[in-house]
Amino acid sequence: MARAGARRGGNFVPLNYQRMKLLRLIPLCLLAAACKTAPDNAEKMDSLLKASELDSTYNPAEDFYSFTNNKWLAANDIPATESRWSNFHVLDEINRKRIRTVLDSAMAATDAPAGSALRKLGDFYRTAMDSAAIEAQGIKPLMPMMEQIKNQPSKEALFAHLASLHKQGIDVLISPYVDLDAKNSKAYALQFWQGGLSLPTKDYYFNQDPQSQKIREALKKHFSTIASNIGYDGAEAEKLSGQLLNFETRLAQGSMAPVEMRDPNALYNKYTLSDLKGAFPKWDWAAWMNAAGVPKVDYVIIGQPGYVRSASNAWAEADLDFLKKYAQIRVAESQASKLHSALVESNFALYGTALSGTPEMDPRWKRSVGATEGAMGELLGQIYVEKYFSPQAKERAREMVENIRTAYRERLKTLDWMSDTTKTKAIEKLDKIMVKIGYPDKWKDYSALEVKTDNYMANSLRANTFAWNRMVEKLGKPVDRSEWGMTPQTINAYYNPSLN
Repeated sequence: MARAGARRGGNFVPLNYQRMKLLRLIPLCLLAAACKTAPDNAEKMDSLLKASELDSTYNPAEDFYSFTNNKWLAANDIPATESRWSNFHVLDEINRKRIRTVLDSAMAATDAPAGSALRKLGDFYRTAMDSAAIEAQGIKPLMPMMEQIKNQPSKEALFAHLASLHKQGIDVLISPYVDLDAKNSKAYALQFWQGGLSLPTKDYYFNQDPQSQKIREALKKHFSTIASNIGYDGAEAEKLSGQLLNFETRLAQGSMAPVEMRDPNALYNKYTLSDLKGAFPKWDWAAWMNAAGVPKVDYVIIGQPGYVRSASNAWAEADLDFLKKYAQIRVAESQASKLHSALVESNFALYGTALSGTPEMDPRWKRSVGATEGAMGELLGQIYVEKYFSPQAKERAREMVENIRTAYRERLKTLDWMSDTTKTKAIEKLDKIMVKIGYPDKWKDYSALEVKTDNYMANSLRANTFAWNRMVEKLGKPVDRSEWGMTPQTINAYYNPSLN
């Protein structure tokens, strides 16, 4: 999806399809590339407001938005490759150029030792950038997967096969992931999230306004393009596109709407394996676990049981031939951005233009930078920080944070509205805050990730498999509180309440 990915198991949240200017953001510098020290010739990341940039014709006490933003908004148009724009995006653009410099150097280091960070990054980025090879290969990298789906002899076999595809980062019908148990922060849990929809939320399937209808037509066109590319003739592809939209509309009926998912308790539904079989008997969960390579677990958490029930009923009622076609299209759709231009452009027409209102696609180097970051974020981060963020800079940032903690501790001691017992507990909690600045003290190990020079899609799938295996291996192990949820080169900051 064009610049709108989400973590495994998370909601796909699209950019607003109306292109809009956002207020000028002042990014936090606790984590980030915005605070990094860079070579003298590097483009500077200056995110601080200057007096000359403020619109003094407005009284900040009456209209602070206009006072701080008007001049910036007037001076900055939204680029054709974006659906929104802000000062945060400006910083991101500068940072992407830095990352490109790192990856260009890695790609040029053809004599780097096999298995080294430079070699893996360079080979992955090279296959992503090699548009000539991607065009020449066309749909060929995808076809073995299409044949595997076509050859499944039964619904039960097809369901297990789709479970095996989760290991490659391909989610059909449901989206599994491993994360902290929201009600037991000392344990990881296997969790399931509603999936199966190509559009962001259920409303896109039912709203009757002109824009929603236009988006559904764009989805049908995308389905038809995919079907034509993988071997269906024109009439069959057109017919199939309508059938697929109808099937997804059926799945959408059982999906939770975003407003319903604001209640965290509604999203926490715990099932033992025997409970799972009794609640959703139309899917073979034991076969799913085995095919997905999941070790024995005592329980799972399902975010939207109503969706799982609805989807499993829809699966049971559909015929095997249609389910194979549905699976083929969904799998092909998941890889469309990694294949030849016909599918890339179809993918962007839906997710970039129809949904997000973006007129132009990012150039290949930006898309390749994003893909390489997604595949090997911390491996890239190791080289990035060597170039742009010294240990001295990290220490300066840490010292700043500790000064804030010290000041906060002193304030807590003097509060007259807290009892002594409460103050003691508050200071204890303050001291337990884990601060993560710049980059992790312990890097992720990417030695098990194999990167080749065969084709872009294959490298992407291997990276997904590496990520899946690493995630599933957490089950049954102590929670790693030192693990980072963000790469060192990301301009942002975050707080993980599940670790509280």
